[in-house]
Amino acid sequence: MRKTILLSCFAAALVASAQKADTTRTKHLGEAQVVTNRATNKTPLAFSNLDKKAIEKVNFGQDIPFLLSTLPNVVTTSDAGTGIGYTSLRVRGTVGERINVTNNGIPLNDPEAHTFYWVRSIPPKTP
Repeated sequence: MRKTILLSCFAAALVASAQKADTTRTKHLGEAQVVTNRATNKTPLAFSNLDKKAIEKVNFGQDIPFLLSTLPNVVTTSDAGTGIGYTSLRVRGTVGERINVTNNGIPLNDPEAHTFYWVRSIPPKTP
């Protein structure tokens, strides 16, 4: 009797632990299309383009907001005053929470505070 109960418990455990067949299905998706918008001379708004040479002139190892501080209407601040660490960026007429920072189209802003913490960003390369 004990052997029958022990054997039935073992068989039940074996059946319960048996793996189910893999039901994962794959589906081939079409190609991804990347669409961008870039301001040109015909765009009816003010914009600035920074090239590599312009960035190299102002790159002293500080955070990215200080690299952009030479642009018109851009205001940068730093808690330490050195441009390294907790820095912030504002554009005239807006607060920092309304500036959307993206990397390859992926938003980097904090989902709750809607701001971007530059101290967590990758530092720019120094020459």
